[in-house]
Amino acid sequence: MRLILCLISCLAYQVNAQVTLFQFQQAPFKEAPYSPSNQELILSEEFEYYTLFKEGDSVYTSNGQVSPSKSNHDYIVFLPGCSAKKASLFVSHECNDTSSVLGDGGGGTIFTIRKKDYEWKRTGQFEAVDFSSVGGTYDNCGGIYLAKTKQILSAEEFPPENNTKLHKEGKGFQDTSDFNGLKRYENMGWMVAIDATSKSAVKKLYALGRFSHESGWLSKDGKSLYMTDDHAPSVFFKFVAKTPYIFDKGTLYAYDQYNTTNHWIALPGVMDSLVIIRDIALRKGATVFARMEWMTGIDDKLFITETGTIPMSLATHDLQKKNFAQHLQGKIQNDTLIYPEGALLAFDLKTEELKVRLAGGRGSKDTTKYFSNPDALTAFKSNGRTWLIICEDQIKEPHDGNEVWWLDAGIQNPRVDSLYRFLVAPTKAEPTGVCLSNDRKTLFLNIQHPFGENTPPFNRSCTIAIRSRSWKATYKGGKGVNVSFW
Repeated sequence: MRLILCLISCLAYQVNAQVTLFQFQQAPFKEAPYSPSNQELILSEEFEYYTLFKEGDSVYTSNGQVSPSKSNHDYIVFLPGCSAKKASLFVSHECNDTSSVLGDGGGGTIFTIRKKDYEWKRTGQFEAVDFSSVGGTYDNCGGIYLAKTKQILSAEEFPPENNTKLHKEGKGFQDTSDFNGLKRYENMGWMVAIDATSKSAVKKLYALGRFSHESGWLSKDGKSLYMTDDHAPSVFFKFVAKTPYIFDKGTLYAYDQYNTTNHWIALPGVMDSLVIIRDIALRKGATVFARMEWMTGIDDKLFITETGTIPMSLATHDLQKKNFAQHLQGKIQNDTLIYPEGALLAFDLKTEELKVRLAGGRGSKDTTKYFSNPDALTAFKSNGRTWLIICEDQIKEPHDGNEVWWLDAGIQNPRVDSLYRFLVAPTKAEPTGVCLSNDRKTLFLNIQHPFGENTPPFNRSCTIAIRSRSWKATYKGGKGVNVSFW
């Protein structure tokens, strides 16, 4: 029966004159056309999108208040429901604004989606995550979902340097009084545990350290939590919990690429150190990176995006050249790091070696392919092959439009030409939050901070769903072939 379904699926793709995603014989799809500037989303013709959530939609609090939603949609978590046709999405908001209803600072929104025929659609209200019990939150960026405990660890990025920046001339936090024994600005820049069921914050995980949190990845035993730091200079952190899935007690470490005996430097766990833990780590000899972003684990590898940086002076940050990662050593000129494009890195969980898997740059065969400033990513397996989906967040001007790429992770020495262009984001927008549904028929994506004069809905931040046109075409009144999307 399975063979028959497979044959029918392949036939359906051929009828639609499309490259099958089911077999991945040559390319996973016909690539999206290159475009340096566009006011809409440019997508491979084999796919289509629809909008689920956009900035300004009405969001409700637990006590029934309503407000326009926050902006800067970033991280997406697919939360499986009680059936195969019901789920929820969590969307974080990477912002610091003021809202008497939704709370000052950053935020998060959760909403229910149901699958009818071939698509997921929102049902019910958009519901705001309540962060009041933890003193508010700030620039909710990436994070990690812990299915075991049904908790989302939301990452607070770019913590402010003082209360003045937190207040933002009245456009940010209104209450800058001390909280939980910390200056209010010091209470920003942590991992925040959210109960996905009650849609409320549980606590800030101070033991994980205060820095520019971006992403997390947890080992199978629930004890080793790897964390990235979106900063220049950046440090690669690991927290080893005493009890699985409990991150209040344990030891925080910083990565040292050059110590062949032990790659991890133990860090002090007292609050005076935790609030400036990156500085402590660098003083102890932690390896220097340049804005480590998202990561995803496949087998014994962690793939990490390093987005690069504007020129960074070693003297300004009081850094030692010898502490920079091996792949950055040749990028230092006159005590300044010149690393505008970034790279995709691979960390071996067994050997603990960290190397470049794909350097940023322009393709040699196809010069329209320009891989730069990788950021959000995810991974999945299909028929023995592992695919990475990598989003860009280009940080330099002028530049080509931000793109989303597919890469076969099994290629040992990939080049920019090895990438497949999946889509081109609208002008000035960052594609982020890339996430697959549990049935792998839908890809969810956020379009963040686009140009305000783009064609709607891409004039504001929004969350979209992308699906295969051929999967839709094979579905006949609920009795069609259930073709796998990816």
